[in-house]
Amino acid sequence: MIDKNKKEVDQRVKDVLPVLEKMAKGDFTQRIKMVDGNDALSKLFVSINLILDDLAEMKNENVQNSKYSEELNSTLEGLIQTKIRLAEENSSRFKLLLDNLPMGVAVYEVKNQGKDFVFLDMNVAGQKIDKVKSKDIVGKNVEIVFPGVKKFGLLAVMKRVWKTGKPEKAPVTEYEDEKIKGWRENYIYKLPTGEIVSLYSDLTEQKQREMMLIEEEARYELAMKGTSDGLWDWNLKTNKVFYSPMWKKMLGYKDSEISDSFDEFVSRIHPEDRDRVDKYVKDFLANKLEGEFKMELRMRHKDKTWVDILARASLLKDAKGKPSRLIGTHVDMTRQKSLDRQQAEQIAQLQKMNEFMVERELKMIELKNKLKAVTNK
Repeated sequence: MIDKNKKEVDQRVKDVLPVLEKMAKGDFTQRIKMVDGNDALSKLFVSINLILDDLAEMKNENVQNSKYSEELNSTLEGLIQTKIRLAEENSSRFKLLLDNLPMGVAVYEVKNQGKDFVFLDMNVAGQKIDKVKSKDIVGKNVEIVFPGVKKFGLLAVMKRVWKTGKPEKAPVTEYEDEKIKGWRENYIYKLPTGEIVSLYSDLTEQKQREMMLIEEEARYELAMKGTSDGLWDWNLKTNKVFYSPMWKKMLGYKDSEISDSFDEFVSRIHPEDRDRVDKYVKDFLANKLEGEFKMELRMRHKDKTWVDILARASLLKDAKGKPSRLIGTHVDMTRQKSLDRQQAEQIAQLQKMNEFMVERELKMIELKNKLKAVTNK
């Protein structure tokens, strides 16, 4: 687009030179041909035509001043050269600005009443994103360079913007053809001169991370549905805790009955276990303990009974190496503990019975020995 504007400026200056040459010779009969526009050159040419009108009138009245004409010509030529130089400098600055933008910028010339969009320019970031070179695409139709643009939805947006003149932001969509593939976000607007400009960003990495996160969450949810363990995720910076539905169910509660407060956990710990649990957690976070986070505690059930819990956890740290999250599980050990106690009681009873039988046997032996001694006498 910059090259096109420069060519237009050069052509318009060439068109006015014959008029200025005749003007310098005292011929004020010709006028500069005007084109529609409100730019600086157009305004300058209007002024020159007005001056020519005045000079022609002065000549007709025999009051022409040749010295004034020469000075005027010199001034006009200086003004024209200044305008051309400023236009070239502005074009260079504009090009430099485009090439330093972090987002892609593509400029299109509209042809065939809004049916075709031909590349006029693309900045450095755009060439990097779309893996093309500006010299290879300038002058080509967008549908030839990017055959998937219609399916992508961008072509329809560009046509609407060209027709209405109203800028539009295209939704984040995945573009794909035989050469490139990626997620793009486009902002389309129309220049006063009629060209269409597309500002766009490559969001491929961001979308890939989002999709990976969704997949991980889906796998995690599926895994959690297949386990009886209760998950908890303690954010050490906000002191908020995520308790899974199974964690809450383990204590007899519905999902909506327990908030994300850390106190929901602390308030349900058995009074005899509270100090021990508090010290263990603080020592673990302070890196005073070796090995994994693993402890047993008792927690109050909704029905006022006590649930034996086995807690395991892993510690996550932030970029500065400070603890940021503690993520773990609770396993209901109540039934196992009950079985362990029953087994322990049974073993104790067997030991008592065994001791009784041994003691009885010893007494029988002692009694037999006494009877034998009496009989021998």
